[in-house]
Amino acid sequence: MYYTKAPPGQSSEPDIRIGFLTGEREMNTENGRQTGHSSVNSGVEVLYVDKEAQRIPDWILNKYALTAETVDISWNCLKTLNGIDSLTRLRHLILDNNDLKDPDIFDSVFCGSLQTLSLNKNQFPDITKLMSAINQAFPRLRHLSLLGNPCCPDRLTRPQEQDQEDYTGYRLYVISQLSFLDFLDSSEISPQERNRARQIGRFQVVAKPRLGPYRSPNEDELPSGLHPLPAGTREGQGRPAYGTRKYRYLGNHSEGNRFIKDTQL
Repeated sequence: MYYTKAPPGQSSEPDIRIGFLTGEREMNTENGRQTGHSSVNSGVEVLYVDKEAQRIPDWILNKYALTAETVDISWNCLKTLNGIDSLTRLRHLILDNNDLKDPDIFDSVFCGSLQTLSLNKNQFPDITKLMSAINQAFPRLRHLSLLGNPCCPDRLTRPQEQDQEDYTGYRLYVISQLSFLDFLDSSEISPQERNRARQIGRFQVVAKPRLGPYRSPNEDELPSGLHPLPAGTREGQGRPAYGTRKYRYLGNHSEGNRFIKDTQL
């Protein structure tokens, strides 16, 4: 690892950590003998954490457009991901703790090379909208983590609020929507889980009605013969009142009680 500084005036905290990713050793077989050489991948890991950034700085997008393979922008205040498409080698994107709520943040994004997306500890409420947005923006995603979001009923971050059945249904739905996914949250997807997701995964989301603010209907919207309640009380009529009744029914004279003996009480 080494440190490099942002251009003057473009970041309140100019230090950004960059780490080169090492490549794998390539082995070939020639005439029964193994030969090989180690190649160093020119991809880098860019960490821009806890900077209160609302967007990805242009100098990062320009300077590391051809080399960045991992970008960590956790603990910021992102409002948009515009420009992320310019990172042509991007494979891993970490957006934890950004208070993200709206899946529309992915509408202007398409990154076919992305394999890992981490959205832990954000505020996404609707799993169906989020899956649709992720599927369009990152069609070949293999690793996804949504722990700590309202749409993820996990028991790791909220053990007292969720149960295993809700989390199982959530996993089946996500797996059914992202066909290339191999790893979800904290565990790998098993073949049995994938087969079950194909069968019933799309049915695991509970439908919720869309409730808006109440609006009183107009006269022409009411069925014939019906009228809205008056806004106030007419003159000469009493007002409704609330109080306590003197008589309280205890069920002593209920017809059903005559068939019950005292010994059965």
